[in-house]
Amino acid sequence: MRARATRPGAARTGSGEGGAPTVCVGGALLASHANGVPTQADRLSTLFRDAGLGVIAVSSARNRYLRLAEIVATLLRRRHTIDLTVVLVYSGPSFVVATSAALLARSLRMPLVLSLHGGDLPAG
Repeated sequence: MRARATRPGAARTGSGEGGAPTVCVGGALLASHANGVPTQADRLSTLFRDAGLGVIAVSSARNRYLRLAEIVATLLRRRHTIDLTVVLVYSGPSFVVATSAALLARSLRMPLVLSLHGGDLPAG
């Protein structure tokens, strides 16, 4: 039985090259769709993978609420192997998706990075 990390910064079991940390990138991964345009989430996932990190990239769902469901399920299912969660934050209705994913990651005591995109994000 694998021990669960109980505080931010506590060691988790990475699944990258040679036990490298595992990063979960949560955002719109749309490059895999026909005529899909690569997003920041697609690019970050590739860069992390090329750097030798383990990468869990989620979600390729076009509907933002299906995307949220996939992100939530992944965070819950893989919480013992995720060393860092990166959530891409956009303005508008997608802000709800990012906020929900970030709150879950924090409640699971996962280290979290928010990557802000979009011109209509609240100031301050």
